[in-house]
Amino acid sequence: MPELPEVETIARALTPGLVGRVITGIDVPDPKVLAAPKTTAAWRKGALGREVTAVTRRAKLLLIALGPRPDLANDGPAVLALHLKMTGRFHIAPTIAPTPERARLLVRLSDSHTLVFSDLRRFGTARLLAPEALAAWDFYASLGPEPWDMKPSSWKISAAPGSRPHFPFTAEASCPPRTCPCCCGQRPGQTTSTGRPGVV
Repeated sequence: MPELPEVETIARALTPGLVGRVITGIDVPDPKVLAAPKTTAAWRKGALGREVTAVTRRAKLLLIALGPRPDLANDGPAVLALHLKMTGRFHIAPTIAPTPERARLLVRLSDSHTLVFSDLRRFGTARLLAPEALAAWDFYASLGPEPWDMKPSSWKISAAPGSRPHFPFTAEASCPPRTCPCCCGQRPGQTTSTGRPGVV
């Protein structure tokens, strides 16, 4: 499963190829990927004509910010919220290129390229939401703070006794009172040939 750093890398890599492009088409080879709305027609109605304004990340969600549709008065922005789950992948390809076998969502762009969301295991999801609907989404609202947004005091609170299980990092402290099967083969605190506990 892609972890937070990988999703951050994906967002940064996609930014040059997406920002400033207008969505001209939506094709859905596998409708299972659509979490909200659940039909291709609704996605086309909500996404076509919108310009990509930013590509960011929140936790492991890839967020593609979309501007309002210029042909609709008082239209507001929208967000594509994409979760890669276990095997989701993104790449940008020329629209004339063959569709990959495991492509689940194809977002056509005004520069004759396509954002391709592929997913071998088919666990990934895609949502097209208004910003207020994204904020109200239970999963999104439950996300914790971003690591680099936390103050030192917040780190101290999160690491305080009782806030989560804590495990010592030394073999002699973390191993039960028997021969350790996982690393050194020594009993906790037993001095080895190196003169250091737990190190052979």
